[in-house]
Amino acid sequence: MAMTEPRYSANLPSVGLVSMFRSPVCEDFSKLDAEIAFLGIPYDGGIGFRPGTRFGPREIRTFSVRYSAWGGHTPNGYWDVNQRKRFLKGLRMADCGDVDVAYYDFENNRRKMTQSIEAILDRGAFPVLIGGDHSVTFP
Repeated sequence: MAMTEPRYSANLPSVGLVSMFRSPVCEDFSKLDAEIAFLGIPYDGGIGFRPGTRFGPREIRTFSVRYSAWGGHTPNGYWDVNQRKRFLKGLRMADCGDVDVAYYDFENNRRKMTQSIEAILDRGAFPVLIGGDHSVTFP
């Protein structure tokens, strides 16, 4: 059966796979075709007390789909409920998944973070990093 409309045309937050603002997923950076690329950094090895920021990328994505459809049924930027305005409208966005980190191997993690960001920049996209503790800003 051929589909003539989008599979999730209502774009409800409770339906479908979760990506940042319902952006297409592109984990192969060589195929990235976007102006904005979201990259999760699930790392909290620099936290000395109450770890948990490693779950940040997943939770941020989950909350982002709540605001992707307000003011319209198609994913196109996000709807700010306070300003009643759509931001990032018309920009091509992609969710590039997460950096594959190992909790206590910071040198390897730093290399992976840096390589991922460089690959996104090489494709001409603006990287938006989500999640992670304060140590991830160094790479």
